[in-house]
Amino acid sequence: MRKRLTAWLLALVMALTLVGCGDDVTVIGVTTGGDQTQQQEQQGYHHKCAVCGKTDTDYPDMQFRYCSKCAGYHCFCQDHIFNHVHFTEE
Repeated sequence: MRKRLTAWLLALVMALTLVGCGDDVTVIGVTTGGDQTQQQEQQGYHHKCAVCGKTDTDYPDMQFRYCSKCAGYHCFCQDHIFNHVHFTEE
């Protein structure tokens, strides 16, 4: 419970820091769950940019975010979160 609360608070703080930046993209936080954790361990990374393929394992100092304007949950690196074509449902 404490781990989820900490992750939620961290995501909230990160999202709030971006609210005043003037961009039209709302960044949503990362959720952690049991199934996700097992999948992440198998892949070897937690986040992978949907545009360039960079991962948090290869670039540990890079920040990764999820775009609220895209359909589904798509992760983007700091270079592409405000500079990508939004995913739509088809």
